[in-house]
Amino acid sequence: MCSKFKMSMMGKISFFLGLQISQNSRGIFINQSKYALESLKKYGFESCDPVDTLMVEKSKLDEDKEGKAVDPSHYRAFANANHAGCQDTRRSTSGSVQFLGERLISWSSK
Repeated sequence: MCSKFKMSMMGKISFFLGLQISQNSRGIFINQSKYALESLKKYGFESCDPVDTLMVEKSKLDEDKEGKAVDPSHYRAFANANHAGCQDTRRSTSGSVQFLGERLISWSSK
């Protein structure tokens, strides 16, 4: 590449385009921990305790003791994505919903 492009060695890279980069004998590691911490500070969450899951655990689904077959029509989901669909901003939108029987159990919209 040096024959086609003007290049110079400026030392090991440690930060590039918002990515933190570190190297050692096991490999090259890339992360965005600085960005994540800045986002937590921006929205006032830097002193929050971590949790295993963001959702509250509800009762667990157990196997049917009588061995009845599961009706797959009770489990329904829908997902959609629209690339650059907003007329004003040309932003992409996406969403999904999941039902268990007649009840909505999860949804997402972005």
